[in-house]
Amino acid sequence: MLNHPSHIIAEEQTEIIRQFAPAAEKAGRLAPEQLRIVYTNNWFNLFVPVRFGGMGLSLPDALKLEEAIAWADGSLGWTVTLCSGANWFIGFLPDETRGQFFSGKQVCLAGSGQATGVATRIPGGFEVTGNWKFATGSTHATAFTANCYIERDGLGEMDEEGQPVIRSFIFLPEEVQVVRSWNTIGMVATASHGFMVNSLEVPSNRSFCISSATAVLKDPIYQYPFLQLAETTLIVNLSGMVLRFLELGAAMLGPSSTAFEQNALQLAEFQQKRESFFLAVEESWIRSQDSQDAMVLAPQDHLMAVSSAARMLFDQAMGAVDSCYLLYGLGAADPATEINRVWRNIHTASQHKLFRWADT
Repeated sequence: MLNHPSHIIAEEQTEIIRQFAPAAEKAGRLAPEQLRIVYTNNWFNLFVPVRFGGMGLSLPDALKLEEAIAWADGSLGWTVTLCSGANWFIGFLPDETRGQFFSGKQVCLAGSGQATGVATRIPGGFEVTGNWKFATGSTHATAFTANCYIERDGLGEMDEEGQPVIRSFIFLPEEVQVVRSWNTIGMVATASHGFMVNSLEVPSNRSFCISSATAVLKDPIYQYPFLQLAETTLIVNLSGMVLRFLELGAAMLGPSSTAFEQNALQLAEFQQKRESFFLAVEESWIRSQDSQDAMVLAPQDHLMAVSSAARMLFDQAMGAVDSCYLLYGLGAADPATEINRVWRNIHTASQHKLFRWADT
C-alpha cells in the first residue's frame, strides 16, 4: 500500500505551499516562501548524487516525493519535477562544466526538450541560434538547457543510421533572452516561458548527449532510459493533482449523497491504477540494478510495462476528473477556489506532449 502524500511532506510545509499558491498564480511565478521550502529541502536536486550536494534519490522514491509536492500544489510540483529533471543532466556533463554550473546551493536548470535550435560547428565549439518554448522555472533558473540540430559547413550532420544529429547545450542566464509567452488557464506559477539565443558562441564542453552510453556519472539513475524517466516523473504530477482534486470534491459533497458515493468509486478506481503504476516502476527499477550493462539495465518488457501503467493511470485520472467535476456544482467553477485552480492545473498539465500517446 502506498503512503498518502501527507505522510511524505511535513504538514506545516504543505500549509505554507498552499497558503501562497493564490499569490503565486497572480504573480505568474512561484512565491519566495514556496521557493524557500524547495531550497531548504533540496528538491531541485532529487537526482543529483549526494557527493555533489544532491539528494541522490532512487527513481521510486523521487516519484513519490514529486507526487506529494504536486498534491500540495500543482505548479510547485511541476516546477520541481521539470527543474530536477533538467538538473539530472549533471550525469552527462564534463567535469569542468559540472563544477561551473553546480557550485551553488540554489542550482535550478530550466529548459526545453524540443530540438528547435541549430548549432553550427566552429573552432572550439558551436555557434547556436534557436527559439525554445516552455522552459518551466524560467524566472529563477540559474542556467538553461536546449536541444539543437548540428550543422557543419551549412549541412546537417547525420549519424550512422542516417538520422539528424541532435545535441544538448547549457547556457548561462545572461546568454539567453526569456520570451514571456506562457499564457494558460492553469500551471500559471510555473513561469514556463520560452527563451532564445542568436549566434551565441558556446564552448564544446557545454554540449552533451543524453544516453546511458554517454553518461559521465555511472549512478543507476543515469542508466535508466530517458523516455520512461520522463513519462514517470510527469504522470506522478498529474496523479498528485488528481488525488487532491478528488479529495477536495469529496469535502464539498454530503457523505450520504449519491454523488459522494460516485466520487468515492472514482477515487478507489484511481487508487488502484496509481498503485499498479508504482508497482511497475518499482519492478523496473529493481531490474535495472541487476546488471551494469547499460543495454540490459531495464529489459524492454519492463519498460513497456512502465509506459503502459503510466498511460492507464493517465486515462483513469482524466476520466475521474471529468466525470466528478459534474458532481461538484458551481463551487468548482469559481476561479478563486482551490478546487478550480487544481482543475485548471490538471487540464493544462494534461496537454504535455508526452501524454499524447495516440500520436506515437
